[in-house]
Amino acid sequence: MRKSPRKYLYHAYLAYMKGNNLSKPVSVTQFGMDMPGVLTEYNQHYLRKKSKQGIRSNLDLNIDIAIEWLPKLTENSLPEE
Repeated sequence: MRKSPRKYLYHAYLAYMKGNNLSKPVSVTQFGMDMPGVLTEYNQHYLRKKSKQGIRSNLDLNIDIAIEWLPKLTENSLPEE
């Protein structure tokens, strides 16, 4: 699977780690297990639901903020609405 940091939260996490020269990212399984606890620290709830397209969550990536650490957006790589 090609990495799509503007579409998948874990891929955005990997891009963030790489962009900040941080090594040893957690596995996708561990990332999913850690999310509820991390969001609880910020008084947020992490909701997940299995669908035909995969697992959907109540989180969205704010492109206006993420653009600081994600690779530059081009017309061909704009996030899907």
